Formats: sequence, C-alpha cells, structure tokens
Amino acid sequence: MKRAEERQISRAVRHMAVICVMTASLTALLLLAGCGRSSAAVEIDTQSSVPLESEIAPAEAPETETALAQTQPPAEEPGIFVHVCGQVLRPGVYELPAGSRVWDAVEEAGGFLEEAAADSVNLAAALTDGMKVVIPSQEEAAQDPYGLAEEGWYQEAQTSGDAETSDGQAGLVDINRATAAQLQTVPGIGEVRAQDIVAYRETHGLFEKVEDIMQVSGIKEGLFAKIKDYITVGG
Repeated sequence: MKRAEERQISRAVRHMAVICVMTASLTALLLLAGCGRSSAAVEIDTQSSVPLESEIAPAEAPETETALAQTQPPAEEPGIFVHVCGQVLRPGVYELPAGSRVWDAVEEAGGFLEEAAADSVNLAAALTDGMKVVIPSQEEAAQDPYGLAEEGWYQEAQTSGDAETSDGQAGLVDINRATAAQLQTVPGIGEVRAQDIVAYRETHGLFEKVEDIMQVSGIKEGLFAKIKDYITVGG
C-alpha cells in the first residue's frame, strides 16, 4: 500500500515537472517572437523618420544682390542749402530737399512779413544749392521792380524756349515778332513792360538792333544788361 502511494506521488511530480518545462519553453518562444517584432519595428521606424544624408536636398543659398538690397537702406538724395533773407520771419540758411521751390524756402523761414512784396518773387522757381533768395519790401519792389539792385531776388523762370526765334539762335526771343506772352519769358520783362514793347513796335516799327529796345519806356541800361543775352531781332 505504501509503495503504491509512492508511485502515484512520483508520477504526479513528473507530470508537474513536464508541465513546468513546457510552460517555460512556451514562454521563451513568446519572448523571442516579441523581441524580433520590436527590433523590426524599431528598424523600420528609424529608417522612415531619419532620412539618409544623401537624400537631404541642399538648401538654396540666397542671392547676394537680393540679400544686400533687403538689408541696406535706400540711399537718401542729398539736400541743398539756401540763404533766405529780406522780408521773412526768420532769415537764415536752411537745408531743403532737392527739388524744392522758392515757396518752400519762404515757408521754412517762417513765411512773409506784412511789408513783404510777395508778388515780386517767382515762388514757383526751382531752387539750387547755394542760392540766395531775397524777399523785397513793397517799397524796394516799387523802386526797383526788376530786382537789378539786388541781383537774384527776382526769381523769374527762364523758359524762353516756346518763344519765336530767328537767325538760328535757339532760345532767344525775337523782340520784333514775339507776342506779349512770349516777351514775358525773358527774365526781367513783366506784363506791363511786354505790352510797352508791343506798343512801341506798332507805333515806331521794328527794332533794327537789340539795343533799340532801350527806347521803350522803362527799359534803361540796367535792365538791358540783364535781358540782352535772351533777346534778338529778326526781319
């Protein structure tokens, strides 16, 4: 009886041992299979997320000229310096942008004083570097309507190109044929003086030489010296 019991116990122990061995083997196989799949996944993920160096496209280098144009500020055009004096609030030397007009200079100097003869100055005349603009008083303008005493304050625009010319001298105004409007393009000849020239021609005939214009009322040697380089006579 005792031996039978021992044999049964022995068989049970062997069965348990076999089961343990099989369980261990199966566990090992499962672990090996899982590690293999993880390694493959890691390898695939690594290959898909980290491209090879040869596959990286080189970045395009920015164009040098374009980069410089974007970084450098635009060049500023140099200004001009103008001396403004006479009947203005703040006489002095002022820096103005290139392309400014006489009106801009007057505004920079504080504007006209009450006694200024503003109509005696061509406010639309273009300024140049180093120019002196003198604003006369009403008394000065009445005594010297053409600005001969103070050269430069009467800024008449020199646009005689539209006037009639003769003798092939382009730009010279023919005082024998020019209209009153064309005569006014001569620096120093205003509306009144232009009408006087036309009236003289109608009364006394054509001028024989440019000096004959001094026979017109109000045109003396001082004014003639200023206008002689802009006029001519035609037949």
